[in-house]
Amino acid sequence: MESPENTMQEELHPTLFQDFDEFDHYLIDRANTHPFPQTRFQCNHFVTGSHSTDYRAVRQTLLELATRKHSNKKIEVNMKKATIEIARKQKKLEETTDPFDAQLLEVEIEDLELDIEQYEKKIQQCNLELRYYLDSIREKCTTPEDTDFYFDDNEEEEHKYWIARMAKQSATDMIGYGTISAGQIDSILMMPKEDQEATLNLALRYAGAINKGIDQMRLQAEADTKYIDYKGIPDSKKILNGIDEV
Repeated sequence: MESPENTMQEELHPTLFQDFDEFDHYLIDRANTHPFPQTRFQCNHFVTGSHSTDYRAVRQTLLELATRKHSNKKIEVNMKKATIEIARKQKKLEETTDPFDAQLLEVEIEDLELDIEQYEKKIQQCNLELRYYLDSIREKCTTPEDTDFYFDDNEEEEHKYWIARMAKQSATDMIGYGTISAGQIDSILMMPKEDQEATLNLALRYAGAINKGIDQMRLQAEADTKYIDYKGIPDSKKILNGIDEV
């Protein structure tokens, strides 16, 4: 059964929804109100996990918490404003005698109600992401005192972070291009001499470890070729289960 909102939209735009059946409307309406936050995996591995040291990873997590807290408060303020505006326009609607003004006020109220609907969805998204980031911190910190280390500026940890970050970027250059890029070399040369040596040493070890892992995966892939079917497509079930081809 179609919702009143869909019925009204179809009346205003008779050709817009004519090809949509009940299931289509269900998908559209649910997608419109369902929150789609960053996933826990995305938060852990591609936001906080993108940093090379635990200190920087947790600091990034704290920054994400602050950002979402601010977003939530701003959304709440906007919801309050929209609610007040709806009440103001409803009062005008009751008092107006001009039919065109009345229609315009009804449309403006509808527009504000749409905004509130989206604000509610954004709050749900923010709260889910807050939960993911809070859980991430709680894996390392169980008391408020445990977090003090990450709130404090720590020159030694910052030092370690930049060595690790420059080493990781240099290692990916070596693996991808066979050499460290000019831009990366320029960044390394901005560091103190002892940090340059530490960075390059760590980059070589990093690249070696990754290459070793790639070689192991290559050997495994070669061993798995017996599981390839007549179309040249690996049978993933046989590979995962280690079942010989029948």
